[in-house]
Amino acid sequence: MNSYELLYVEDERINSQTMIALLVLIIEKQKQGKIYIILDNARYYHSIIVKDFLKEHPRIILKFLPPYSPNLNIIERLWKILKKKVVYNKFYLKFNEFREKVIEFLESHSWKNEEFKNILTDNFQIIKPNFSGSYL
Repeated sequence: MNSYELLYVEDERINSQTMIALLVLIIEKQKQGKIYIILDNARYYHSIIVKDFLKEHPRIILKFLPPYSPNLNIIERLWKILKKKVVYNKFYLKFNEFREKVIEFLESHSWKNEEFKNILTDNFQIIKPNFSGSYL
């Protein structure tokens, strides 16, 4: 699926059920072959419900990023753009107005345009250790 296509699930909360709904969407789009998904370590990815779903769908392989490494998580870059365009210096009187703007952002952008191709890349920032051995 090298299409820069964004798949998302809209719900009131993110939990095991919304994760499974997203996995179903991905399976429907990628009908054959293995599916590798790179994730952070949110609790709902490790739930029994998700693990049971994965047992039934062995094509899906979850790979988890190291803890506390947002610099490796490409979706964080998308959230940064979304916040810049939808959140910062904006006021929404009602939550539904905000929700609509987020969905409009997600659905209206060409994920192949240069703004996104330059940001949604695997060119990760490497954080080097300082002299004390801890990381900056």
